Amino acid sequence: MSDLANEDEHADHLLSNVYRWLTSSKNSKLYDPLLHRLVHKLMSLNLRFLLSRFKQLQCKVIYASFHKVYVHVEQRTLHEAETHIQFVLENIQSGDLFRFIRLQPVEYWRSLLFKDRFNFAGIKETAPEEVTMYSDVVQHLPQATRKRYEVIVKEFVAKVSKHNQKLLK
Repeated sequence: MSDLANEDEHADHLLSNVYRWLTSSKNSKLYDPLLHRLVHKLMSLNLRFLLSRFKQLQCKVIYASFHKVYVHVEQRTLHEAETHIQFVLENIQSGDLFRFIRLQPVEYWRSLLFKDRFNFAGIKETAPEEVTMYSDVVQHLPQATRKRYEVIVKEFVAKVSKHNQKLLK
């Protein structure tokens, strides 16, 4: 392993622990509320820069947090979308500002109805025949309407996806 790769690994390890050290009021001598606030503001600023970079590279940001980013790309096929996302991630990580951020695609969606990170439904590329649904809203509905709500949302997503597939042909 080269010295440069070794330095990157050490810097990665250090960065992954700094936030934990700064926020742990019980176990850390580095805890300071003002320092924590400053680091959080810097993290927020970097997140805004990251989202701006995604937009510059033709990705529409659907949702973003410090832990997860959902983006929409206009490519027609899964292969084109994967290729574009790979290009975007390599481009972002090649710069000094985001050198230590590890971005990894987790799932590709053919169709996605997104309200927030707790309420969304869609068709995954890995399971194109079924609608996957995550819904916190359902827990707040009367028991009698929960199943009907799920059926309506899943039917809507399936119909929109089917319509979009026809348009692509």
